[in-house]
Formats: sequence, C-alpha cells, structure tokens
Amino acid sequence: MIRNQALKQFILEFGLANLHQGRTTTLPALLIEAEQKFGQCTRRQLLDVLYDLGPDYIEYQQFIRGNRGVLHPVRFERSSVHWEKFFDAEFSIRVLPQGRDRALHRSQQQRESASTTSGYTTALKVHHNAA
Repeated sequence: MIRNQALKQFILEFGLANLHQGRTTTLPALLIEAEQKFGQCTRRQLLDVLYDLGPDYIEYQQFIRGNRGVLHPVRFERSSVHWEKFFDAEFSIRVLPQGRDRALHRSQQQRESASTTSGYTTALKVHHNAA
C-alpha cells in the first residue's frame, strides 16, 4: 500500500513538471524513471497506479492525427474494456487542481516526516504584536 501511494505521488509530481500543458511521455520512459526512483517497478504496477489516480486528480490524453493531418485530443476513458491500450502510445499527463493539492500536501507531509525522523525538528514560533 505504501509503495502504491509513493507511485501515485511520483506520477503526480511527474505531471506537475509542466503544470499548464501536461507532460508528454510513454509508458516505457515513465517505467524507467519509476525504477530509477524506487528500484524494481513492474509495468503492471505502473498501469494500476495510472488507472487508480482518479479523474478528479489527473487527466491523460493523446493527440491523434485525423483527416488532413489535424491533431485531435483523445482523453483516457477508464470505462473502456481495453483501457491499457491507451498507454501503448505517447500520452500526456496533466495534473488537475485537486491532484496538485494532493501532491503538495503529501510532499509537505514527507518533508515533515523526514525532519522528525532525522532527530532535527524545526520549531516555528510566531509572535503576534498587538497594536
């Protein structure tokens, strides 16, 4: 479960690298980056995490060349029986506002956890001066 959460955080942070337009990648490239960060990671684990990150958090899309060479956006549909095939081609990861909040909140929790487990805590004291 912890690894699943870490992979979800990884995907959200990966998508946040290009905040407004989304970040384009392929499944093999994403798998290589996940393996570099976490060690062994399977294609199945990565697909499960891509699927599990809900549409409130993240959006995946591809640009498919249509008639006359015009590119058309195609969004990932979780209801498709063959949903995995979507990730066989290049796709874009765009993190939505709720996903940004989740990623930032988890990142902050990880930093706080690291500071308390390292033995060094930073106590923040705020003094209010009444006028």
